[in-house]
Amino acid sequence: MVARQRRKRRLSVVLKCAGLLLLLPGASCWAQIPPSIELPPSYTLEVLDPTFSQKGGVVSVSGSVRMANPWAETAWGYLELSLLDDKGNLITKVPVDYFPKPLTRTYHSDNEPMAVFGVSVKVGDRTVGTVRIVYHD
Repeated sequence: MVARQRRKRRLSVVLKCAGLLLLLPGASCWAQIPPSIELPPSYTLEVLDPTFSQKGGVVSVSGSVRMANPWAETAWGYLELSLLDDKGNLITKVPVDYFPKPLTRTYHSDNEPMAVFGVSVKVGDRTVGTVRIVYHD
């Protein structure tokens, strides 16, 4: 009786391991490499902690911005979000506003004003390989 239970247990362990080994090669095609996020330097505004997600045909990008240095001008511009595919071809360009606007700096305070941005873009069945976020006046 004890030997029979051991044999059943051993058989179930072997079947589980064999099932996992069969699933592993298939799982590699499901895993996607996250896109790279390019942030060209700007004298006026600095983009902080951008996040990206793509679910189905919708891409969501969000993050925060702050003044790049104390002597920068008041930031009245906008962010331009460029979505590129794996080969570097442009999928779409989207102007994105941040809130609150304008960003100004108080010189006699440690408080550093920040603003947030976020956008969702429909890209269909295309896969995004690179996200480029650029500030424009």
